[in-house]
Amino acid sequence: GDRHAPLCIKIDVEPTNKQIPSYSLMFSVEKVTMGLRYGVEIKDRKTLLKVYHRCFLGVDAVKWLTQHALKAFMDKEKISHDEPPTDRLLLLSRSAAFLLGQRLLETEVFRQINKSK
Repeated sequence: GDRHAPLCIKIDVEPTNKQIPSYSLMFSVEKVTMGLRYGVEIKDRKTLLKVYHRCFLGVDAVKWLTQHALKAFMDKEKISHDEPPTDRLLLLSRSAAFLLGQRLLETEVFRQINKSK
């Protein structure tokens, strides 16, 4: 497309933990795209009728994006990476991962070839 991808994806967070004010996280589209490129398995995948070149699985992308978001949340809330993340942070990270994935699809960084996966 002719549209330029935005440089950042902004995610607004309303913490359930009242000690922390609401905040926003900015994710660089370029960094996330590069990270995905190295963080998920990209290979040619065959269906009965067609070969799709240089694909990755949505579940792998969500897994990587969740980890990426989790690190960002822990840094923002000044939580040590040695500590196991709370359920709240895991939930937040997974939601952020889906949101990031959606935004990346919208900006046409990659495209979806199989809607069910």
